[in-house]
Amino acid sequence: MADNILRTKSFYFAVKIVELYKYLTINKKEFVLSKQLLRSGTSIGANVEEAIGGQSEADFMSKLSIAYKEARESSYWIKLLVSNYFKKNEMKHKSILVTFSILLTCLSLLSCKKDKDETSDDDKFCEFVNSQNYEATGPLIDNFLATLDNNNQDENLGKLKDWMEAKSCIDSTMILCNSCIETNPAQSELRVIFISNGQKTSKIMDIIMSDPLKFRTYHEGK
Repeated sequence: MADNILRTKSFYFAVKIVELYKYLTINKKEFVLSKQLLRSGTSIGANVEEAIGGQSEADFMSKLSIAYKEARESSYWIKLLVSNYFKKNEMKHKSILVTFSILLTCLSLLSCKKDKDETSDDDKFCEFVNSQNYEATGPLIDNFLATLDNNNQDENLGKLKDWMEAKSCIDSTMILCNSCIETNPAQSELRVIFISNGQKTSKIMDIIMSDPLKFRTYHEGK
């Protein structure tokens, strides 16, 4: 197993969770909370493994975000179990709490980085819009498009529309035509109404229907 603290600790945590589950079901006859903990506790490592094998940074961070949520849920079940089934000097699996604290800290730091990076990209996008440097948003659009599944171009065009409209500096986005420009590969057009310093500006955005989709340019609409 590679020397990766998150992978190592999440695997060790899963092993200890299985041991704790066996102890609770055999010695404490507890089958409800322990089952919940078994599911969430072993899911952390599985999502960490998927993150390591992710095809993109966005895929990597998405899986780690799920692992973080599973770790938070595990924390809740551990607290309930400790409060109801263990005396202070009875806990035979104290190492699980130490491992968990390290694991949760690692996942928390990565989750914070994810939130910070996403916010930063949105801020940059709207900064370019406010300075009317629309073409500079192209690389940010391409970064988003690179995270999408390449198997469904039509669906991805819709996801791009939704992604654009979620930004505070965009009033609306409309797909004008899908693969209507007969180039190789074909191109699609979207009408984007930007809000730049309180003023609305309409632009036509050309998207290359390649694999993945690619931003080409903006131009004035009719």
